[in-house]
Amino acid sequence: MAFDPHAGSYEIKKKFTQEEVIPAPDDIGALANRINKATHAIHNKINNLISLKMVFALRDPKIYRQGIIAFYYVFREFEHIWVEFLAQDPTTLTEDQREIQDILQQVWTPALARTEALELDLSFYYHTESAEAFAQKYQNPVMSEQISMLKHMKDVLHEKPYLILAYAHTLYLALFAGGRIMRSSVAKSTGLFPVVPGKTQEEVSANGTHLFKFPMVDDEDALRLDFKRRFELATRNSLSEEQKLEIIAESEEIFRRNIAAVDEVSRKNQRAIVQKFGYKATKFFSIILIIVSIFLLFLQMRKFFNF
Repeated sequence: MAFDPHAGSYEIKKKFTQEEVIPAPDDIGALANRINKATHAIHNKINNLISLKMVFALRDPKIYRQGIIAFYYVFREFEHIWVEFLAQDPTTLTEDQREIQDILQQVWTPALARTEALELDLSFYYHTESAEAFAQKYQNPVMSEQISMLKHMKDVLHEKPYLILAYAHTLYLALFAGGRIMRSSVAKSTGLFPVVPGKTQEEVSANGTHLFKFPMVDDEDALRLDFKRRFELATRNSLSEEQKLEIIAESEEIFRRNIAAVDEVSRKNQRAIVQKFGYKATKFFSIILIIVSIFLLFLQMRKFFNF
């Protein structure tokens, strides 16, 4: 039977008990915990960077959509390669490839997939008639860091598909770490959404915040814990130490490249930001935001660092 990434429903019927939550935060052998430890410093850096940039982006729909389109290309690429690999006939694969296919099948969680959600958001912001029309019009990125990122992903993920696990862990759990805060901030942002006669801002904003929503489940925390559990059970004893080290290294590379992509969008719009807010106001606002970001990051990390 061919693999269908959307087949069936995805339900989480109960909350996890404390005993069912794995891996434990102090489990030094868990791959997820090893990734978190290795990327802790660079994770803080991109959190602060995005916190600062997003304040300006939420005042300008052009900057905001440029920001999320950068992440759209990343999600689309690794999810496409993932589904494509799972759809391959196991009889055509080597034994090692079949083992990796089985691991990736165990970790695959349709409720987390973000490609279609991002296409809906970007179709709204770019005023295309449908997600399909958007996907066709914006098939390839034009900014250099985004082009470089996609080339890198195609090269490494086709050669070593187990590195998909680095993207799944890093990007999906990042959405849980800051997604709810971002969803609320985006939905409340004035000037980000058009005025539609007869509709409230909340109704209009629902068309541009799909990235941060998981409609296939009722409990987002249970979804996060379920993914962590799948990840741990699938990777604990099925990957070699060399493969695990490569996944950790690729996770660090993802953060570095995301920082470069965010910086590129920021540089492209620097003149517009200064003209809109004024240099002194922008500089003062940035100082205030650094203080606020540090405080918010501290609260976030207390709650979410032990993914």
